[in-house]
Amino acid sequence: MPGYDPRSYRAEGYGMIAGLLFLRHLCQFCGHLNFVPLQQMFCDNLGLVTKVNKLFQFRLAPAQAALHSEYDVLATIHHLLSDFTSLPLIAHVKGHQDQKVAYINLPLPAQLNCDADILATHELFHYPTTCEHVPLLPAAQAQLTIGGRTVTRKLSPTIRRQHGLRLLKTYMHQRFQWSNDTIESVNWEAFSCAFRSRYQFKTFTFKLCFWLLPTGSVLHRRTQRYDPKCPACNQLHECNDHLFQCTAASRRKWKASFILSTRHRAELESTDPVLTHMLLAGIRSYFDAQPFPSSEFAKYSDPYQDLLRSQSTIGWGHLVRGRFSSQ
Repeated sequence: MPGYDPRSYRAEGYGMIAGLLFLRHLCQFCGHLNFVPLQQMFCDNLGLVTKVNKLFQFRLAPAQAALHSEYDVLATIHHLLSDFTSLPLIAHVKGHQDQKVAYINLPLPAQLNCDADILATHELFHYPTTCEHVPLLPAAQAQLTIGGRTVTRKLSPTIRRQHGLRLLKTYMHQRFQWSNDTIESVNWEAFSCAFRSRYQFKTFTFKLCFWLLPTGSVLHRRTQRYDPKCPACNQLHECNDHLFQCTAASRRKWKASFILSTRHRAELESTDPVLTHMLLAGIRSYFDAQPFPSSEFAKYSDPYQDLLRSQSTIGWGHLVRGRFSSQ
Protein backbone atom coordinates (compact mmCIF):
# COMPACT_ATOMS: atom_id res chain seq x y z
CA MET A 1 0.00 0.00 0.00
CA PRO A 2 1.12 3.64 -0.32
CA GLY A 3 3.09 5.32 2.42
CA TYR A 4 5.64 2.52 2.69
CA ASP A 5 8.74 2.48 4.88
CA PRO A 6 11.87 3.21 2.77
CA ARG A 7 13.47 0.11 4.34
CA SER A 8 10.54 -2.18 3.46
CA TYR A 9 10.06 -4.94 0.87
CA ARG A 10 8.73 -2.49 -1.73
CA ALA A 11 11.52 0.02 -1.14
CA GLU A 12 14.14 -2.72 -1.56
CA GLY A 13 12.51 -3.58 -4.88
CA TYR A 14 12.57 0.07 -5.97
CA GLY A 15 16.28 0.16 -5.13
CA MET A 16 16.93 -2.85 -7.34
CA ILE A 17 14.83 -1.32 -10.16
CA ALA A 18 16.76 1.96 -9.88
CA GLY A 19 20.11 0.17 -10.26
CA LEU A 20 18.96 -1.86 -13.26
CA LEU A 21 17.42 1.19 -14.95
CA PHE A 22 20.66 3.10 -14.44
CA LEU A 23 22.59 0.36 -16.28
CA ARG A 24 20.04 0.29 -19.09
CA HIS A 25 20.17 4.06 -19.65
CA LEU A 26 23.96 4.05 -19.34
CA CYS A 27 24.20 1.50 -22.15
CA GLN A 28 21.70 3.41 -24.27
CA PHE A 29 23.55 6.69 -23.72
CA CYS A 30 26.90 5.14 -24.61
CA GLY A 31 25.44 3.39 -27.65
CA HIS A 32 26.28 -0.11 -26.43
CA LEU A 33 24.60 -2.96 -28.25
CA ASN A 34 24.77 -5.13 -25.13
CA PHE A 35 24.45 -4.35 -21.45
CA VAL A 36 27.48 -3.87 -19.25
CA PRO A 37 28.32 -7.35 -17.92
CA LEU A 38 26.59 -7.70 -14.54
CA GLN A 39 27.74 -10.70 -12.55
CA GLN A 40 26.35 -10.16 -9.03
CA MET A 41 23.60 -8.25 -7.25
CA PHE A 42 23.09 -8.05 -3.49
CA CYS A 43 19.96 -7.32 -1.43
CA ASP A 44 19.36 -7.55 2.33
CA ASN A 45 15.71 -8.61 1.89
CA LEU A 46 15.80 -12.41 1.68
CA GLY A 47 12.14 -12.62 0.64
CA LEU A 48 12.73 -10.36 -2.37
CA VAL A 49 15.87 -12.28 -3.38
CA THR A 50 14.00 -15.59 -3.19
CA LYS A 51 11.04 -14.34 -5.23
CA VAL A 52 13.15 -12.73 -7.96
CA ASN A 53 15.18 -15.91 -8.36
CA LYS A 54 12.01 -18.01 -8.57
CA LEU A 55 10.68 -15.84 -11.39
CA PHE A 56 13.38 -17.32 -13.66
CA GLN A 57 12.88 -20.98 -12.70
CA PHE A 58 10.20 -21.64 -15.35
CA ARG A 59 8.50 -19.70 -18.12
CA LEU A 60 5.11 -19.16 -16.48
CA ALA A 61 6.50 -18.17 -13.06
CA PRO A 62 5.83 -14.40 -13.57
CA ALA A 63 2.20 -15.11 -14.50
CA GLN A 64 1.79 -17.44 -11.52
CA ALA A 65 3.01 -14.66 -9.20
CA ALA A 66 0.54 -12.08 -10.55
CA LEU A 67 -1.47 -11.93 -7.28
CA HIS A 68 1.58 -11.86 -5.00
CA SER A 69 2.41 -8.84 -2.86
CA GLU A 70 4.12 -5.98 -4.73
CA TYR A 71 3.80 -7.85 -8.04
CA ASP A 72 4.37 -4.65 -10.04
CA VAL A 73 7.87 -4.40 -8.53
CA LEU A 74 8.61 -8.08 -9.17
CA ALA A 75 7.38 -7.87 -12.77
CA THR A 76 9.53 -4.79 -13.46
CA ILE A 77 12.66 -6.43 -12.01
CA HIS A 78 11.98 -9.55 -14.09
CA HIS A 79 11.49 -7.46 -17.24
CA LEU A 80 14.74 -5.53 -16.71
CA LEU A 81 16.79 -8.64 -15.92
CA SER A 82 15.40 -10.46 -18.95
CA ASP A 83 17.26 -8.02 -21.24
CA PHE A 84 20.65 -9.16 -19.95
CA THR A 85 22.54 -11.70 -22.07
CA SER A 86 23.26 -13.72 -18.92
CA LEU A 87 21.37 -13.60 -15.62
CA PRO A 88 23.48 -12.16 -12.78
CA LEU A 89 23.74 -13.94 -9.44
CA ILE A 90 21.24 -12.34 -7.04
CA ALA A 91 22.47 -12.98 -3.50
CA HIS A 92 21.33 -12.10 -0.01
CA VAL A 93 23.51 -9.98 2.26
CA LYS A 94 22.65 -9.77 5.94
CA GLY A 95 21.69 -6.27 7.04
CA HIS A 96 23.04 -4.19 9.95
CA GLN A 97 26.24 -6.22 10.27
CA ASP A 98 28.04 -3.12 11.53
CA GLN A 99 26.18 -3.53 14.84
CA LYS A 100 28.37 -6.53 15.68
CA VAL A 101 31.46 -6.09 13.49
CA ALA A 102 33.43 -2.92 12.84
CA TYR A 103 32.49 -1.33 9.50
CA ILE A 104 36.10 -1.41 8.23
CA ASN A 105 36.29 -5.19 8.78
CA LEU A 106 33.15 -6.00 6.82
CA PRO A 107 33.23 -7.29 3.23
CA LEU A 108 32.36 -4.78 0.50
CA PRO A 109 28.71 -5.96 -0.02
CA ALA A 110 28.01 -5.59 3.72
CA GLN A 111 29.64 -2.13 3.80
CA LEU A 112 27.53 -0.96 0.85
CA ASN A 113 24.43 -2.31 2.57
CA CYS A 114 25.25 -0.36 5.74
CA ASP A 115 25.67 2.81 3.65
CA ALA A 116 22.31 2.18 1.99
CA ASP A 117 20.63 1.67 5.39
CA ILE A 118 21.95 5.04 6.60
CA LEU A 119 20.59 6.78 3.49
CA ALA A 120 17.22 5.00 3.83
CA THR A 121 16.90 5.95 7.51
CA HIS A 122 17.75 9.58 6.69
CA GLU A 123 15.08 9.61 3.96
CA LEU A 124 12.51 8.02 6.30
CA PHE A 125 12.83 10.72 8.96
CA HIS A 126 13.47 13.78 6.78
CA TYR A 127 11.39 13.05 3.67
CA PRO A 128 8.41 10.90 4.77
CA THR A 129 6.23 9.46 2.00
CA THR A 130 2.43 9.71 2.31
CA CYS A 131 1.30 9.24 -1.31
CA GLU A 132 -2.05 7.50 -1.82
CA HIS A 133 -1.54 6.51 -5.46
CA VAL A 134 1.39 4.43 -6.75
CA PRO A 135 2.26 5.08 -10.44
CA LEU A 136 1.65 2.06 -12.65
CA LEU A 137 4.89 0.30 -13.56
CA PRO A 138 4.43 -0.72 -17.24
CA ALA A 139 5.65 -4.29 -16.78
CA ALA A 140 2.78 -5.01 -14.35
CA GLN A 141 0.18 -4.10 -17.03
CA ALA A 142 -2.63 -3.79 -14.46
CA GLN A 143 -3.20 -2.12 -11.11
CA LEU A 144 -5.92 -2.29 -8.44
CA THR A 145 -7.19 1.01 -7.03
CA ILE A 146 -9.96 1.25 -4.42
CA GLY A 147 -11.29 4.60 -3.30
CA GLY A 148 -8.37 6.46 -4.88
CA ARG A 149 -5.78 4.34 -3.05
CA THR A 150 -3.51 1.87 -4.81
CA VAL A 151 -3.56 -1.69 -3.47
CA THR A 152 -0.24 -3.47 -4.03
CA ARG A 153 -0.47 -6.36 -1.56
CA LYS A 154 -3.07 -8.65 0.06
CA LEU A 155 -5.35 -8.16 -2.94
CA SER A 156 -7.96 -10.82 -2.14
CA PRO A 157 -8.37 -9.88 1.57
CA THR A 158 -8.57 -6.19 0.65
CA ILE A 159 -11.33 -6.80 -1.90
CA ARG A 160 -13.27 -8.94 0.59
CA ARG A 161 -12.76 -6.32 3.30
CA GLN A 162 -14.04 -3.51 1.10
CA HIS A 163 -17.11 -5.57 0.17
CA GLY A 164 -17.72 -6.33 3.84
CA LEU A 165 -17.32 -2.66 4.76
CA ARG A 166 -19.97 -1.71 2.21
CA LEU A 167 -22.42 -4.15 3.82
CA LEU A 168 -21.36 -3.02 7.30
CA LYS A 169 -22.03 0.63 6.43
CA THR A 170 -25.54 -0.27 5.32
CA TYR A 171 -26.08 -2.15 8.58
CA MET A 172 -24.69 0.75 10.65
CA HIS A 173 -27.03 3.17 8.90
CA GLN A 174 -30.03 0.99 9.75
CA ARG A 175 -28.90 -0.15 13.21
CA PHE A 176 -27.71 3.17 14.66
CA GLN A 177 -29.34 5.70 12.28
CA TRP A 178 -25.90 7.04 11.40
CA SER A 179 -25.35 9.26 8.38
CA ASN A 180 -22.56 8.48 5.91
CA ASP A 181 -20.48 11.30 7.40
CA THR A 182 -20.79 9.79 10.88
CA ILE A 183 -19.81 6.36 9.58
CA GLU A 184 -16.77 7.82 7.82
CA SER A 185 -15.74 9.76 10.94
CA VAL A 186 -15.07 6.53 12.89
CA ASN A 187 -11.49 5.26 12.98
CA TRP A 188 -12.28 1.80 11.65
CA GLU A 189 -8.64 0.76 11.50
CA ALA A 190 -8.34 1.22 15.27
CA PHE A 191 -11.62 -0.62 15.82
CA SER A 192 -10.42 -3.52 13.63
CA CYS A 193 -7.13 -3.76 15.52
CA ALA A 194 -8.97 -3.83 18.85
CA PHE A 195 -11.44 -6.45 17.61
CA ARG A 196 -8.68 -8.70 16.23
CA SER A 197 -6.74 -8.46 19.48
CA ARG A 198 -9.63 -10.27 21.20
CA TYR A 199 -10.48 -12.57 18.30
CA GLN A 200 -10.56 -15.66 20.53
CA PHE A 201 -13.66 -14.08 22.13
CA LYS A 202 -15.06 -12.89 18.79
CA THR A 203 -18.65 -14.00 19.44
CA PHE A 204 -18.86 -12.17 22.77
CA THR A 205 -16.97 -9.14 21.39
CA PHE A 206 -19.27 -8.86 18.37
CA LYS A 207 -22.39 -9.00 20.54
CA LEU A 208 -20.90 -6.46 22.95
CA CYS A 209 -20.04 -4.02 20.15
CA PHE A 210 -23.49 -4.24 18.55
CA TRP A 211 -25.67 -4.19 21.69
CA LEU A 212 -26.63 -7.86 21.23
CA LEU A 213 -25.54 -9.41 24.54
CA PRO A 214 -28.23 -11.69 26.07
CA THR A 215 -29.40 -9.32 28.80
CA GLY A 216 -32.71 -9.75 30.63
CA SER A 217 -34.81 -7.69 28.21
CA VAL A 218 -33.22 -9.35 25.15
CA LEU A 219 -33.90 -12.84 26.48
CA HIS A 220 -37.43 -11.90 27.56
CA ARG A 221 -38.18 -10.54 24.10
CA ARG A 222 -37.12 -13.85 22.56
CA THR A 223 -38.61 -16.16 25.19
CA GLN A 224 -41.27 -14.92 27.61
CA ARG A 225 -40.23 -17.24 30.44
CA TYR A 226 -37.04 -15.23 31.06
CA ASP A 227 -37.21 -12.35 33.57
CA PRO A 228 -36.41 -8.97 31.93
CA LYS A 229 -35.24 -7.49 35.25
CA CYS A 230 -31.63 -6.72 36.13
CA PRO A 231 -30.39 -9.39 38.61
CA ALA A 232 -28.14 -6.83 40.34
CA CYS A 233 -30.50 -3.89 40.96
CA ASN A 234 -33.97 -5.15 39.90
CA GLN A 235 -34.27 -2.53 37.14
CA LEU A 236 -37.38 -3.50 35.16
CA HIS A 237 -35.60 -3.79 31.82
CA GLU A 238 -31.97 -4.88 31.69
CA CYS A 239 -30.77 -3.69 28.27
CA ASN A 240 -27.22 -3.62 26.91
CA ASP A 241 -26.74 -0.03 28.01
CA HIS A 242 -27.88 -0.95 31.53
CA LEU A 243 -24.95 -3.37 31.84
CA PHE A 244 -22.71 -0.29 32.06
CA GLN A 245 -25.19 2.03 33.79
CA CYS A 246 -26.39 -0.23 36.60
CA THR A 247 -26.05 1.35 40.05
CA ALA A 248 -25.49 -1.90 41.96
CA ALA A 249 -22.39 -1.98 44.18
CA SER A 250 -20.71 -4.72 42.17
CA ARG A 251 -21.15 -2.79 38.91
CA ARG A 252 -19.98 0.49 40.47
CA LYS A 253 -16.82 -1.27 41.63
CA TRP A 254 -16.18 -2.60 38.13
CA LYS A 255 -16.77 0.80 36.52
CA ALA A 256 -14.38 2.51 38.94
CA SER A 257 -11.72 -0.10 38.12
CA PHE A 258 -12.34 0.45 34.39
CA ILE A 259 -11.87 4.23 34.67
CA LEU A 260 -8.79 3.87 36.89
CA SER A 261 -7.06 1.44 34.52
CA THR A 262 -7.89 3.70 31.55
CA ARG A 263 -6.32 6.69 33.32
CA HIS A 264 -3.21 4.70 34.21
CA ARG A 265 -2.84 3.51 30.62
CA ALA A 266 -3.19 7.06 29.28
CA GLU A 267 -0.54 8.32 31.71
CA LEU A 268 1.75 5.43 30.81
CA GLU A 269 1.47 6.32 27.10
CA SER A 270 2.00 10.08 27.83
CA THR A 271 -1.37 10.95 26.32
CA ASP A 272 -2.34 14.62 25.96
CA PRO A 273 -3.91 15.52 29.37
CA VAL A 274 -6.83 17.27 27.65
CA LEU A 275 -7.59 14.14 25.63
CA THR A 276 -7.33 12.02 28.78
CA HIS A 277 -9.74 14.36 30.59
CA MET A 278 -12.12 14.26 27.63
CA LEU A 279 -11.94 10.48 27.36
CA LEU A 280 -12.66 9.89 31.04
CA ALA A 281 -15.45 12.50 31.09
CA GLY A 282 -17.10 10.79 28.12
CA ILE A 283 -16.88 7.37 29.76
CA ARG A 284 -18.32 8.69 33.04
CA SER A 285 -21.18 10.44 31.22
CA TYR A 286 -22.13 7.16 29.58
CA PHE A 287 -21.77 5.14 32.79
CA ASP A 288 -23.94 7.67 34.66
CA ALA A 289 -26.45 8.03 31.79
CA GLN A 290 -25.88 11.79 31.87
CA PRO A 291 -25.17 14.34 29.09
CA PHE A 292 -21.50 15.01 28.36
CA PRO A 293 -20.27 18.00 30.49
CA SER A 294 -19.40 20.21 27.49
CA SER A 295 -19.01 23.31 29.68
CA GLU A 296 -15.84 21.84 31.22
CA PHE A 297 -14.17 21.95 27.80
CA ALA A 298 -15.45 25.27 26.46
CA LYS A 299 -12.08 26.94 27.08
CA TYR A 300 -10.16 24.58 24.81
CA SER A 301 -9.19 25.33 21.19
CA ASP A 302 -11.10 24.45 18.02
CA PRO A 303 -9.47 21.04 17.34
CA TYR A 304 -10.72 19.81 20.72
CA GLN A 305 -14.17 21.23 20.01
CA ASP A 306 -14.23 19.44 16.64
CA LEU A 307 -13.30 16.22 18.37
CA LEU A 308 -16.06 16.64 20.96
CA ARG A 309 -18.68 17.24 18.29
CA SER A 310 -17.49 14.29 16.24
CA GLN A 311 -17.37 11.81 19.15
CA SER A 312 -20.68 13.07 20.58
CA THR A 313 -22.30 12.41 17.20
CA ILE A 314 -20.89 8.88 17.16
CA GLY A 315 -21.86 8.36 20.81
CA TRP A 316 -19.91 7.78 24.01
CA GLY A 317 -21.42 4.32 24.32
CA HIS A 318 -19.73 3.53 21.01
CA LEU A 319 -16.44 4.83 22.38
CA VAL A 320 -16.64 2.32 25.24
CA ARG A 321 -17.15 -0.32 22.55
CA GLY A 322 -14.08 0.74 20.59
CA ARG A 323 -15.46 3.21 18.04
CA PHE A 324 -13.30 6.31 18.35
CA SER A 325 -13.57 9.39 16.20
CA SER A 326 -10.73 9.83 13.68
CA GLN A 327 -10.42 13.35 15.04
